[in-house]
Amino acid sequence: SNPLAVASTWDLVAEGYTADLKPAFEHYARFILGRLHPTAADRLIDVACGPGTLIGLLPAGVEAVGVDFSPAMIERLERLSANR
Repeated sequence: SNPLAVASTWDLVAEGYTADLKPAFEHYARFILGRLHPTAADRLIDVACGPGTLIGLLPAGVEAVGVDFSPAMIERLERLSANR
């Protein structure tokens, strides 16, 4: 069994992931958004969204839904969304 395929593993590392890895992954999220050019007319879904790295970089007005199997990651996404 792969420990990365279990939500509880990601729950355990969510705080450190957000602090340490989210800034590194912002580079890739910006690359993706540079290809998509989302506008306020768009609706996006981010599967395996983690703490909301890509969603946090979306332009104002873009509707987005984040999906992740880790409740701790979704909690971080919800906090990010509440601050936007």
